[in-house]
Amino acid sequence: MRLPSISRGRNTIGLVPSVLCAVFVAGAARHVPALPQRQSAKIFAKELDSLLKELDRGSPFFVVKGIAKDWKKAKAELRSRVKKCKSEADFFDLVVEAGRRLRDGHFQITKADVEKNEFPKSWWPGIAMLPATENRVVVMGVPRSLSGVLEVGDVVTKIDGKPARDVLDARAAGEWDRGGYFSSPQRARFFAYRTALMTEEANAKFDLEWIDSKGKKRRRSVRAEYEPRGWQHEYNMPEGLESAAKSVYFAKIGTTGYIYFRRLDATAESGFAKAVAGLADVSAWIVDLRGNTGGGYDRTFVDRLPELAKDSRKVAVLIDGGCISAGETMARDLVRHAKARLYGQTTAGSSSTKKLLDLLGGKIQVRYSNASRNGIKRDIEFYGIEPDVIVEADPDEVRSGKNSMIEYALRQLADSGK
Repeated sequence: MRLPSISRGRNTIGLVPSVLCAVFVAGAARHVPALPQRQSAKIFAKELDSLLKELDRGSPFFVVKGIAKDWKKAKAELRSRVKKCKSEADFFDLVVEAGRRLRDGHFQITKADVEKNEFPKSWWPGIAMLPATENRVVVMGVPRSLSGVLEVGDVVTKIDGKPARDVLDARAAGEWDRGGYFSSPQRARFFAYRTALMTEEANAKFDLEWIDSKGKKRRRSVRAEYEPRGWQHEYNMPEGLESAAKSVYFAKIGTTGYIYFRRLDATAESGFAKAVAGLADVSAWIVDLRGNTGGGYDRTFVDRLPELAKDSRKVAVLIDGGCISAGETMARDLVRHAKARLYGQTTAGSSSTKKLLDLLGGKIQVRYSNASRNGIKRDIEFYGIEPDVIVEADPDEVRSGKNSMIEYALRQLADSGK
């Protein structure tokens, strides 16, 4: 079956509605006449000061994230810029910038009943990549325009003449240093690979060098010609995958049960129950939380998790930097209640309680993180949930249609059963 909004073919981009957008604004904005400039300057300065003081009091992550000096500098810059605000749209830009400098993955403008300036567009070549074994970079997805040229499983060796892994890791570090809506360096790195070579310059050119399936060295220039509308979640999923609920899929791989949670929405618990009932005869379980966008669940769902470990079944959980929020607490709870082992990469580090703040008399409403949820060994915010074993993609497996993390988990489960 085809998973809704998820790439299944080897040559499709496979994007979903954008989660790369820095700030989610709920509701349609109305055009509201700007206040007179003199009055605006005073009001905007007062409102910005209220926002910054609230974040100073309420956000506990400046030291944890190592951004205390940057935040101090950011506040000075914002207070200088607010003096030049001429409209509510200009003030809205400052609120957005404050959120970026906070490095809070859950920073959200939940209401914006004001005019807005246009934000710069982003562009990319449509190529998704993965960090791979032996310090390599493997192609995970390509646009149709490169079909037959660059293939899933090819190993990218250089970008603009420099080692590919160094380039992408440097881009990730730069994104974190500049500030943005990544709650941790590992989250920034995740997107540096998945949305590789994103830029604000339309048709920007990148020179790629890679090794194809025949071991031949190839070279070609690609251009940033696509506007990103999301990111590719998966590759080479198991055969026979069935839908158990809106965002829950399951399959049987040999004698192992496989459950993929795309999101923990209101149907996640019923989907879990359907998958477990449908695969009652399996000897072990793999729960895939990679790319899980969060959501929520209650205690009744937690109480069901031990069902996976019934009759001494082993449980493996797959995680990565795309697993965020409730996806991270689910990984934690599977360890606590199903004695699961974790494989993959550290999660996003963005799971928290939130607080709301009204600005401009309620025209703008901001939500920010004010406390971290507990993890396994330490808090989740910034640190994320760390895997028991770091697993990266194997290009040979990717090229042959296999999913390296699933393959690794299957081997571990087989070994543990001996």
